[in-house]
Amino acid sequence: MKRKRIIRTVIIVLAALLLLFPKRTLYKDGGTATYTALLYQVIVWHQLQGVDMPYKAGVEVRLFPHNFGGL
Repeated sequence: MKRKRIIRTVIIVLAALLLLFPKRTLYKDGGTATYTALLYQVIVWHQLQGVDMPYKAGVEVRLFPHNFGGL
């Protein structure tokens, strides 16, 4: 009984790690960074634009299932 509880706890901790902790990706477009986990994606925009507007800046949050699209 105690062994099953330990195994169940380990599985729950591993699932939480996979679902909640993000992978950081940096882009060479002026400094955009994305933090992607299975349940969400946070995009910190700092992208160089054209002459009119020097750069795009801001934060965007995407929740599951829309977090798997491209930038």
